[in-house]
Amino acid sequence: MPRMVADREYLAVDAAVSGDVASAVQAALAKAASRAAKQHRQGSVVAEPPTHLRRTWYDTFDWRLHKANLTLQRIESGRSNAATPGRLVLASTGDATPDMTAPLADGGSAEVRAAQPFDSLVPAGAMWSRLEPVVEMRALSTIVSLRTVVRTYRVLNEDEKTVARVVVEHEVGDPVGGIGCRVSVVACRGYDAEAAATAQTIVKVPGIAVTDQSMFAQAVSAIGRSPGDYSSKLDIALTAGMPTGYAIRRVMRALLDAAERNVPGVLADTDTEFLHDLRVAIRRGRSTLKIEGIALPAAQADAATDALKWLGDVTTPTRDLDVYVLGLDSLAAEVATPGWDASQLDPFRDFLATHRAKEQAALVRTLRTARAKRAFGAWAAVGTGGDSDDGPVGPPIASVARAAVARAFKRVIKAGGAISASSAPAQLHGLRKRCKELRYTLEIFAALHDPVAQRALIDDLKKLQDCLGEFQDTEVQQHAIRAFATQMLAESSHPATVEAVMAMGRLADRLGERQVLARNTFASLFERFAGPLPRAHLVALYEGAA
Repeated sequence: MPRMVADREYLAVDAAVSGDVASAVQAALAKAASRAAKQHRQGSVVAEPPTHLRRTWYDTFDWRLHKANLTLQRIESGRSNAATPGRLVLASTGDATPDMTAPLADGGSAEVRAAQPFDSLVPAGAMWSRLEPVVEMRALSTIVSLRTVVRTYRVLNEDEKTVARVVVEHEVGDPVGGIGCRVSVVACRGYDAEAAATAQTIVKVPGIAVTDQSMFAQAVSAIGRSPGDYSSKLDIALTAGMPTGYAIRRVMRALLDAAERNVPGVLADTDTEFLHDLRVAIRRGRSTLKIEGIALPAAQADAATDALKWLGDVTTPTRDLDVYVLGLDSLAAEVATPGWDASQLDPFRDFLATHRAKEQAALVRTLRTARAKRAFGAWAAVGTGGDSDDGPVGPPIASVARAAVARAFKRVIKAGGAISASSAPAQLHGLRKRCKELRYTLEIFAALHDPVAQRALIDDLKKLQDCLGEFQDTEVQQHAIRAFATQMLAESSHPATVEAVMAMGRLADRLGERQVLARNTFASLFERFAGPLPRAHLVALYEGAA
């Protein structure tokens, strides 16, 4: 297998031509060597045996590697009886950081799957450490996979040292990536000038032209996709003068599209973020339908409101258990002391896994029912139409959006201002809901806002939200953990050891400490949010908007 796949290419050239490109390249190199000999400079070209490869590129569903300027490629021999082991290559597209190479976690024995857990593909080590904070809880999805035959020509100098490699790679079999044929010139360390001269020779071959498009980008484009074509962040094209009815339908269509793109991942239980993003789309939709003056037929809006509430309710149990599972390790680390053994929590882990599996199975059954189909149908109905429907259209969306943001902001200030040191937790929970409504309203109408002011106001709001979320979540979770312990003691299928119950008690106590800390932090954070700077950001939303 040629080493070029792990090196940074000195120059890439693209050939989408018919005929034997490899022979043409070899002939050009031989001619160049002959010219060098006439000038009393020795040199030669060595052709290596052809190699068959299978290349597979991975990213998360929401393109986290791409956003971090990374590409992850699995490279294996294309022949099932080949002795060469497969490997992973992590490349940086944004700087000159050297590529990282690692063996496959599965040893190359497993078939390429549509998606697989991060740990099952990437082995422990430097590459794992580099990728783990980027990928987090997401699975790695196969973006594109293709098979190629590779012919490599080593260019040698008078000392018979390899100064460059010219690699001709053809896609073979049933074309998937649409790369046709690519020719790459790879510089050996210390021989950049020689590699540049070789590249100039190759560029003169008829039908070959320089390109800055990577093989990955070319293959992704050929399957009708582009890096970053899904994001949980909203990007809805709205203009200030757009009639409200049209604008709201456009918003609801975009949210439905986001939801429907995540449903297959929820059904397959690919990773927990599919359900999270589905629920975010649902909550954004519910917030949109609450906006006053949205100018939609009442029957449609009411049906969609009921449908979204039901979808939110049926997805809650699984998501709640996801939160416990995802946060268990970090919470356990917070209470670790000398003599602490994380295995004490194994019965609790098993309990969570079993109950989560039951809730997930129930959710899958529910999402495949006729009622779920009707719910998504009601959502689709409220988004049907757009620029020419006959329903109410209302005033320009800019005025409705501005009023909605101002109203949501005032509700946050009013609810927060009523909270004192003696206020019940329910009041802080109510404020958290108001903050979510403001956040969703800002995100829904982002296209109408000055981007700098939008980011600043959301940053202000996020600090307050994080505090309220910590307060509410820790309160709910500490009570839930104690309830889980009681349930485990009552269930014969999950016998709870004394050590497990005590460990769970430590977790609940730690959550209580964090809740107190969040409560003590709230007053200063709210005072800042109710102060002049966030209000100035609110005004600036529209001053700098196009």
